[in-house]
Amino acid sequence: MQFTRSRSRVLARFLVACFLVAGTSPAVVAQQVPGKDPTKSFPDLVRTAVEKGVAWLKKKQQPEGNFGRSTGLNYAGGSNTYPIIIGNTAFPLYTMLKCGVPKDDPVMVKGFEFLRKKCQEDVRTTYELAACLMAFEEFSTKKPDRKRDEREFEYKKRCATESRVSLAAADKPLVMEILADLIGILNDGPGVPAAGVVGKGWRYGNSGYTRAKSDRLARAGAPKPMVGVGNTAGDMDISATQFGLLGLKSATRMGLRDDIKRIYATRPGVKAGASIYYDVLLYLLCQQEQEGPVVAAKNEEKDPRRTFVPAPADQARGWSYMPWHTEEESHCRQTGSMTTAGVCAVILCKSELTNHSAFTSKLRKETDRAIRDGIAWLSLHYVVDRNPTVHLGAETNRGAGSNRYYYLYGLERMGVFGDFDKIDTHDWYVDGATALLGDQKKATEGEWYWGWGGGRTPEDEHDTCFALLFLEKASIPMPGVVEITRGPG
Repeated sequence: MQFTRSRSRVLARFLVACFLVAGTSPAVVAQQVPGKDPTKSFPDLVRTAVEKGVAWLKKKQQPEGNFGRSTGLNYAGGSNTYPIIIGNTAFPLYTMLKCGVPKDDPVMVKGFEFLRKKCQEDVRTTYELAACLMAFEEFSTKKPDRKRDEREFEYKKRCATESRVSLAAADKPLVMEILADLIGILNDGPGVPAAGVVGKGWRYGNSGYTRAKSDRLARAGAPKPMVGVGNTAGDMDISATQFGLLGLKSATRMGLRDDIKRIYATRPGVKAGASIYYDVLLYLLCQQEQEGPVVAAKNEEKDPRRTFVPAPADQARGWSYMPWHTEEESHCRQTGSMTTAGVCAVILCKSELTNHSAFTSKLRKETDRAIRDGIAWLSLHYVVDRNPTVHLGAETNRGAGSNRYYYLYGLERMGVFGDFDKIDTHDWYVDGATALLGDQKKATEGEWYWGWGGGRTPEDEHDTCFALLFLEKASIPMPGVVEITRGPG
């Protein structure tokens, strides 16, 4: 991977400053990483881990430019999973761009050539469509130069307002089609009888939209119809919904906010002036636990960093994958991965609804409470060595081994979106990065792989991307959207 020297120096200064503020020297922190050289600074260890991870990821590219097709068990218990190949390519490309790999790197050139050629020829699920939009956004972004001695996170916040995203004219038709498909496969209901579910959300696909588009393509003489995927157990889930929103946010940054409104208005039953974010927000709010225990704050430090400290009224209310799908116990567990997904999804909706007439003061209060209570759930069940899991009000190890790196990626997004460094007494970045550095030492070449036993591939690529995005603090901050941080920072 290619880093500029200035980039490396800024990252090192930023991390050193964080540890000095906390009263912990980089050398002490480095010694806490099992198997790592205690003479190296923590920033050096992070930088080396990222370089090794990216080098490993590059080797996974196939001669055609893709990064492999998903195989293995699917959620319905069959022998084959959804044959995802577009998303398996777009997400590593997005990750490597975030890690500083230049756009003209041969891996990037070949990978985007594959996306441009194959994106309309293969199965595209919610995850794939969103990952493509995220990849094209990062590929189209020119970030401002760093100022002298500017801290890394301050630079990222400045990038959020000063970066120039210029989508190439040649890529716009493809990106517009991807965006139309992402909005088109949004589902209107859970798909199975469920009480109390309102709003709209994403799952893997939408068979009705797929059939309608295939018919249009056939009438137009297209040689190949659109290929869709079926949903199992329902048509909405928290994980796919947050990825759908991440894709929309990328489209917005590419200058397509008005196009999102226009395309959504063409959906059957959508009234003039309706917002896709309002409809999805209703789904997210009704899927969060309705009640939870009050969380007692533990933080009494005088810490200059921005810190979320639970307020006396905050309740630990998490999210699960499909809380209404009571026939499947695993779907009803509140987990760290789904709670961070829920919090981030609500934040994304709020960021686009601030000036919308439907975003009333009452709904704003409900939205802010949902965000606060979701983070309070993380404060109560905070860990980084597993995906925290709660079932029927009690912590459990059932399912805690799965999706650990996905959870850490969610923790990074939540912390960066919300612009806070600590959750109560926990420094989420130092804790997570230390755990990831320890995990990487077990790898063969620099990858991360939790190996939860689901049998799907390429899981090692996904986990490595999640780990790299965490270490890079790759998400784009949204200052001012989350008004829940406390402390003098």
